[in-house]
Amino acid sequence: MTKYVINGVDGHFGSAAAALALESVAPEDLILTSWDVEAIRHWEDKGVTVRQADYDDLAMTTAAFEGANVVLLISTMKVGPVRQQQHQNAIDAAVAAGASRIVYTSYLGAGDPDASWYTLTDHRYTEKAIRESGLTWNFMRDSQYQQAITQMQAAAAIQTGFWYTNSEPGKISMVHRDDCVRSAVALLLGKGEPDTAYDITGPELVSFRECYELVVELSGAAIEFVEITDEQMYDMFHAMGVPRWATDDFSASPFPWCSEDMVTNGSGMRTGGMAVLSDAVERLTGRAPISVRDAMKADSAGWPAAPTR
Repeated sequence: MTKYVINGVDGHFGSAAAALALESVAPEDLILTSWDVEAIRHWEDKGVTVRQADYDDLAMTTAAFEGANVVLLISTMKVGPVRQQQHQNAIDAAVAAGASRIVYTSYLGAGDPDASWYTLTDHRYTEKAIRESGLTWNFMRDSQYQQAITQMQAAAAIQTGFWYTNSEPGKISMVHRDDCVRSAVALLLGKGEPDTAYDITGPELVSFRECYELVVELSGAAIEFVEITDEQMYDMFHAMGVPRWATDDFSASPFPWCSEDMVTNGSGMRTGGMAVLSDAVERLTGRAPISVRDAMKADSAGWPAAPTR
């Protein structure tokens, strides 16, 4: 029987992928990994094999992947050279362990030579390494998660009364994380064509102004939409303690991402690079992707109350 590895099962994406895979895969054919193995130990109660895989440790990761035929490589958080080496170790471990196929969660624009947002450096590096590894592959080039806007941005705008952006008038096909999970598991289990990349997007192109208008509509909050330049966005993040580069000190940062990542993501949207619309979610999963409005409605229950101003 085919054996599957899902990594990062201590996180939202990995745990959701594991739960969904178990609906189709026998527990004995599933290997779940995390750098924090105790955080995923409860999966053993379902008959699943649980192993520690720290991508900074090639030997450990190779042992964790032992016996696997297919690996779902969920990209790690540390943007920059550290992430590139972690991904390289995971790829090398998959090869050394005898796997034949890998599914990788990449990012929208990785296949576009004109796209230049910061995070693409890591994803292009990883895609190239996978192509050169000899493994059969699928790349999921995920658009931005809807939750970044329907949860984090919406809550911040309601609390502060301001929505700052450097992305206008650009549009993006944001995708719900659940649709990404369903697409990942479909590819892991053999759906799709070999050696093929898929743009994983939502069902429509939206601007952040449209998202802002939805938040105002659903929350009743008084929010001002403020368009700012890239430099003003850098200054704003600097004042918040967000480092410019991924290799800088994050100890005082409220975000796990550097400002170069977030600002260039916005500028890439502004210049039209993220206006990509795909039907891959429905083709892979048999279900239409979740719309931004539906995600907003679902997530609005968790928004803070609109303050009196």
